[in-house]
Amino acid sequence: MPMMSFKSDGIRVEETVRVKICELRNLPARSSGSPKSRSAYCALNLDQEQIYTTAVVKNNLNPYFGAETQFEVPRQFRFLNVYVYDKNDPAPNGTVNGALGKVAIAKKDLQKFGGKDQWFPIIPIDADSEVKGKIHLEVAWTNKSLTVRIKKCDGLTLVNRNCDSFAQVTVENPGSSTSSSRLGATKSFKTKTWRKTVNPEFNETFHFDDEQVDYSTAEIKVSVWHESSGGLWGNVFLGEIRIPVQTLDGSRKNDLWYFLNPRDSLREKFSDQGSIRLNIRYNAESIISPRYYEPLRKLILSLPDDDSLVTASAAFILGEICEDKMEVAKPIVRIFLKYGQLLPLIRALGHLEMNTITDVSTLFRGNTLLSKCVDETMRLGGKFYLESFMKDHIDRIFLEQKYCEIDPVRLADGGDLNLNMLNLVSYIEPILTSITSSALSCPSLMSEILSELKQSAKSKYPERREIHYSVVAGFILLRFVAPAILNPELFDLRKEGGRTETVTRTLTLVSKAVQSVGNCLSNESNKVLIKESYMEPIMTKFCSEPYLQSMKVFLDTVSSTNVIHSSFPVKLKEGILTKRAQGRSRFGWKNFKRRYFCLTTQELRYSRSAKSNPLGRIPVSEIQSTQFLTEGSSFDLKNMFQVILSSRQLYIQARHSVEAKEWKDALDFVASRNHLQRERNMFHPDAFIGGHWRCCKGSDQGNPGCREVPSFQVPVDIDVNREVEKVQSLLLKNMEKLSRLHDHCHNDYLSLHKELPQHIQDLTASRYHTLTSMQACVTSLEQEHRHHVKQMYQRNVYGSEHAPIGEDTVNYAPTYQYIMALVGSADRPSPSTPPEITRC
Repeated sequence: MPMMSFKSDGIRVEETVRVKICELRNLPARSSGSPKSRSAYCALNLDQEQIYTTAVVKNNLNPYFGAETQFEVPRQFRFLNVYVYDKNDPAPNGTVNGALGKVAIAKKDLQKFGGKDQWFPIIPIDADSEVKGKIHLEVAWTNKSLTVRIKKCDGLTLVNRNCDSFAQVTVENPGSSTSSSRLGATKSFKTKTWRKTVNPEFNETFHFDDEQVDYSTAEIKVSVWHESSGGLWGNVFLGEIRIPVQTLDGSRKNDLWYFLNPRDSLREKFSDQGSIRLNIRYNAESIISPRYYEPLRKLILSLPDDDSLVTASAAFILGEICEDKMEVAKPIVRIFLKYGQLLPLIRALGHLEMNTITDVSTLFRGNTLLSKCVDETMRLGGKFYLESFMKDHIDRIFLEQKYCEIDPVRLADGGDLNLNMLNLVSYIEPILTSITSSALSCPSLMSEILSELKQSAKSKYPERREIHYSVVAGFILLRFVAPAILNPELFDLRKEGGRTETVTRTLTLVSKAVQSVGNCLSNESNKVLIKESYMEPIMTKFCSEPYLQSMKVFLDTVSSTNVIHSSFPVKLKEGILTKRAQGRSRFGWKNFKRRYFCLTTQELRYSRSAKSNPLGRIPVSEIQSTQFLTEGSSFDLKNMFQVILSSRQLYIQARHSVEAKEWKDALDFVASRNHLQRERNMFHPDAFIGGHWRCCKGSDQGNPGCREVPSFQVPVDIDVNREVEKVQSLLLKNMEKLSRLHDHCHNDYLSLHKELPQHIQDLTASRYHTLTSMQACVTSLEQEHRHHVKQMYQRNVYGSEHAPIGEDTVNYAPTYQYIMALVGSADRPSPSTPPEITRC
C-alpha cells in the first residue's frame, strides 16, 4: 500500500526516529577459523526492513561505531530492530544471514529512552524468531463446540523474496490424556496455500466438536507457514498465536486481529552474545485539522511594530519559559521562515541583545533565543552549502585515518610529533581554503541574517571592526563550521559511521584550528589567548596575516547583501536507485537498471555511477509530481514510485521505504517550487504492462492519465501545522511557568501608574495581553486534541485491524495513556486530570 503518515479519526501522526549506534561490548569470539575476533557491523531495521547499516569495524570484540541516523517514519511499524553482523562469518550455524543477534524494541517503548545512552543485551536469533505480520480470525464457542474461521493475514515475512503461505489451527486442552506435551492436541486443520502474496485471504472455517473436550479450558493455536516442499528444511515458520478460549466471549462471534508472534518455546531463549550501547530519540506529533492551529499560529507570528517591545511577543515569551532554547528555535524558525517573517524577528532580537549586553566579548555568544534561532537557520538553510565545501574533507579524514596527535602528553609510545604535525596541517590548510573560497555560494538567507547582525554591531560600535568580524565569525565559524567538523554526523556530513578514536581526535584538532582563526579575528590585535601550548604552532601558522586576510574577505562577502551570490545548483539528494524507463521508444527495452541519481535545484540526472557521464538529464521544470505505485500491483516490487514528467513517466524503485519517502519528499519539494504552468494535470497511478494501463485498463499508452495530479499547497520542507503543534507541546510542558509568569504580569498590569514612562506601560500591557492570549490558545487547542484522541480511542477497538491484540497476552485493555502515547501525546495529562490553565 502507499506509504504515508499514519492517520486516524482526523489525527495525522508524523514520527521521527534518531538512533545513534555507539558501540558493542563483549562479543563472543569466533569458535573456529582465524581471526578469533570479529569484523562487526550493525544494521537498523523497521521490523524486517533494513534501512541503515554502519561501517565495518575489523578485528575487534569491542567495536566502536559512533554512527548516527535520523529519518521520518514512512509507515506503521511494530519493532525497531538493531542487528549485529560479522562480515567474516556470513552464514554461521543457527543464525540468519550472518546475524550474531539483535535488539528488538517495541514501538510503544521508544519514548522511554528520551535521547539517553542505554545498554541492551544482544539476543540470539534464528529463522523462527523473525516474525512479522498479523492475522484476522473469527471464533465462536460453547463448552462442547468451537468454530474458528481464518479470514486473512497481512504483512507476512518474505522467504527468499517469496511467500506461499498456509495456516494451521490446533485446539489444545490440558485435560487431554496426551502426556507428551504441555497441552494435549485434539484436531488440527490446515488451509489451502496462497501463493506469491504476503497478504493471503484464506476465508476458511474449521469446526471442533469433540465431546470429550471442555472447550472453555482449551487453547487455540494458529500457526502460519511458508510452503517449501523442495527446501532442505521443509516448511518455514512465519508466526503463531495462542488464544485461551476463556478470554473470548462465548455469547457471540469474536472477530479479532492478532499480531503474529515467535514460537512460544523461544521466548525465553537467551545466551550471552554481548551488549550494545544505543542512543534513541523518538518523536511523534499528532496533528489535527489546520483550522484549530490558526489562532496560535497568528499569535506566534505577531511581532510588535516597535522592536523594543519584542519581549512582549509570543516567540520571546516561549523562549523565556523553556530551558532548552533549541527546542524553541526549531519550530519558531520554520514558522517565521515559511511566512517570510524571520528577518524581522532576528532584527528585533538582535537589537534587544545589543542594547542589554554588558560584556562586548560575549556578544551573540550565549545560548539565547537569538543565537539558537540563527544556529537553526544556518543548519536549515546552509545544509547543502556546508556539504558543498566540507564533505570531501570529512570523508578524507575518515578514510585515511592518519595520526595527528600533537599533544606530547597524549602521544603514544613511538609516535612522531613532527609527522603528526604535518598530517594535521595537511587537513587544516585545504579546509580553510575551501571555507574562504565558498563565500559566493553562501545562501542568501544566511547572508541577509549575518548582514543584519553585523549592521546592529556597526550601529553601536561603528569604529570597532573587530566586533563586526566577531559577530559574523562567531556564527558562521564558531557556531556552524567548527561544530560541523567536530560532529559531522549531526550535520549530515557523515552517515556511514566508521568513527575511531584517531578520527575523533583529528576532528577535534581541526575544529580547534578553525575556532582559533575565528577568535583571532575577534581580537583587536588579531591575537588569541593560547590555552593549550601544543596548539601554538598551529595558531602561529594559521593566525598569520595571509590566512586572516583571506578570512576577512570571506566574512565580508558572506555578510553582504550587495554581493551577487552564485546560483550554482544545490545538490538536494543523491544515491543509487533502480530505474525503469517507459515511453521512449515503442520497441525499446524496458529493463530495470541500477543507476546513480542526483537531484539538484536545477535538474534530476542519472548515470551508471557517481563519476560517469549522465545518461539522462531532466530539468526540474518538467517534474510534475511523484506518486507511489500500489504495492503488489506493479512489477511485483516494493518501494516503487513514479516521477510524472511533462511527456512521460519515470519508474523508480528505492531500497527501502525510508529511502523511498526521502526521494519522494525531495522531488515533491522541487515540484512544489516549479513556477511553470503545469501542462499535465492527469497521471496513471499504475504501470503500462501487457498492452494496457493496470489502473484503468486503457490500451492507449499515450493517454495522459486517469487521475488528477494533486496540487501541493505547502512546500514539503516546512509543515506549518506540525511546527505549531510542537509549540503547543512546549507550552503544555511549561504550563506552570506560563501561569506563574501570567500571574506576575497581571499584578504588574493592575499596579501600573500613569507617572511611569510610557514605554514601561506599553510593555507591561502588551506582555499581559500576549500571555492571556497564549493561555487561551493552549486551552482551546488542547481541548480539540483531547476530543480527537477520545474519538480515536473509542473507534480503534482493541483487536481491530488498526489495533491488533499485542505481543504477550490477550488479557490487555488499552488505556487512554497508551492511546495518547501512540499518537505522540505522552506528555499530555489524562482527561481526568486536566491541566491547570487559568482563563483570562
